[in-house]
Amino acid sequence: MNNTLKLAFGAVACATALAAFSQSPAHDALRKEIAELQKRPVVFELPPYLPPEQDFGDVCKAAGEKKKKLLVSIGREACGRCQRFYELVRRGDVKIDTNAFVFVRLDIDEYTQRDYFMDAFDPPDGQLPFVGVTDAERATQRPCLTGYRTPEEYQALMGPVASYTNPVPAIGQNAEDQKAFHPAKKGPRVLFVGNSITLHGPRPQIGWTNNWGMAASARDKDYVHLLQKKIAAVRPDAQCCLLQVANTFERAFFKKDWSCERNFKWAREFKPDVIVFFFGANVPKTYNADTMSPAPARTFGEALDAFRTYLDPEGQALVLISQGFYIRPKLDAEKEAVAKKHGDVFVNMEDIRARKDAHGRFNHPGDLGMELIAERFWQHIEKRVRDVRR
Repeated sequence: MNNTLKLAFGAVACATALAAFSQSPAHDALRKEIAELQKRPVVFELPPYLPPEQDFGDVCKAAGEKKKKLLVSIGREACGRCQRFYELVRRGDVKIDTNAFVFVRLDIDEYTQRDYFMDAFDPPDGQLPFVGVTDAERATQRPCLTGYRTPEEYQALMGPVASYTNPVPAIGQNAEDQKAFHPAKKGPRVLFVGNSITLHGPRPQIGWTNNWGMAASARDKDYVHLLQKKIAAVRPDAQCCLLQVANTFERAFFKKDWSCERNFKWAREFKPDVIVFFFGANVPKTYNADTMSPAPARTFGEALDAFRTYLDPEGQALVLISQGFYIRPKLDAEKEAVAKKHGDVFVNMEDIRARKDAHGRFNHPGDLGMELIAERFWQHIEKRVRDVRR
């Protein structure tokens, strides 16, 4: 298809189809469908449209370096079918395995982006959105889906989902407090409660530009994503969420106005079947030395007890309370006491944190440390993950 035909196809055929559809009875039904989708929780944050100044080839090259394919959509904001597709992705009806795919959104009204898409794909008609899968090389034009399609058709385009991860960053080290789970789904629910080892947003001023567990070299090498891969392999219907508590627990539990209800309500509503508590490093050192001023309103153990009970009020979850990655004897003792009180699993990390080769950048676990941590937790949660039936 030459450039003239591409432009005509993109600018004229798509606009004509969109105008015709907007005046049809199906348009009202589509608006209602989108409205119903938007009532449900968001489980996947859409990437922004590719900026006009960014080269699609560079995006493809970066995906190839990570051994990922590209799921590419092109549409426009005024297109109802496009918005429906995006809502299907946002609400989890169409699952994008972020360990296997880079999702790229293009704007059909940007002529360079229209060319990018037409170079890679061969749409059968002009009905937006166009959605296709390609690899980094884009050696041949590939067919793509157009128009109104079912979630199953979009899913089949990508193939089986090996890992569907939707980390939920908390206020503090990350930009947003998202509540990313689907209350109607029946699979096991696993909640990871931690600090920067669990999830750390970009902080360029110290040399950390990533948005995953510090200090893994890649997203799929932090302990959470390693565990999520194991979980998805045995229970593809599982949901995993993250609760980052560096600021909302570690640096706050001792304050008079601290409360679970204010900080962790969404996590309680998640109703987890498995909870992994793995934090403690950011608790002030003055707490260890009993020199806090003013004196703490409650002990770490008392706060952890309240937190654990708040997240699992009926006592039905499998709860792991782990030693931290750093040696904090007072915290470890209080954690162990809480675990014993509730019959929870107290996870010993002494052998892992003593290994020099387990430590990486910023005195956080490197890839080996993350792998060892994931294996340790998996030993305790595998059976429950397999057995849970809601």
